[in-house]
Parts: sequence; C-alpha cells; structure tokens
Amino acid sequence: MKIHYKLFITFGFITALAMVSVFVYLDHSLNKNYLLQLKDDIKKQSQSTVYILSKLEDKASLDDFIQNLDAKLGLRVTLINQNGVVISDSEVKHEMVLKLENHIGRPEVQDAIKQ
Repeated sequence: MKIHYKLFITFGFITALAMVSVFVYLDHSLNKNYLLQLKDDIKKQSQSTVYILSKLEDKASLDDFIQNLDAKLGLRVTLINQNGVVISDSEVKHEMVLKLENHIGRPEVQDAIKQ
C-alpha cells in the first residue's frame, strides 16, 4: 500500500476520533445544561403557582383554578397538603376528592419533601 493511502487512512481515523470526542462532550454538556434549565423553569413555575394559590379566597376558587389549569394546559393537577391529603384534583369531581388515597407514600411526593 502506498504511503499516501496509509496517511489518508490514519488522518481519517484521527479526524473521526476527534469528531466523536467533540460530539460526546457537547452532547453531555448540552443535556446537562438543558436539564438544569428545565429544573429551574419548573421551580419558578411551582413558586408562581404557590403564590397564585395563596391569593385564592376559598376552596371553590381553588377548584376552579385547578380545573382551568387542566383545561388550558392539558395537565393533570393534583394539589395536596403537607400530610399528603388531596385538596383538589383536576380530573376528579369536587365531591370525590375526599375519597382519594393519601399521597404521602408516593415516590414523587417523598422526593418533593426531601428536596
């Protein structure tokens, strides 16, 4: 095999290795930054929701607010107190909320309590 073919193959391999290394680094870095931004956005949205909920006067207003969030955002919203008791749920009728199970043992609730 001629020397220029060997050099071309070697150069191609080194170039491919460098490109893969850059891709892996950028992929990891961008994913990490995206997740950090997403967590920050969720935290801000949660704080905004808590502020809005604190301004509501009564349970009927709270239930209406939760129902509107579901209708406008297409999200199921379940509001619980610090003991895990469901206060309002966007997919459950008002009179059925008291029959829902306590959520304190759920993994996402435990994570929220810890963090």
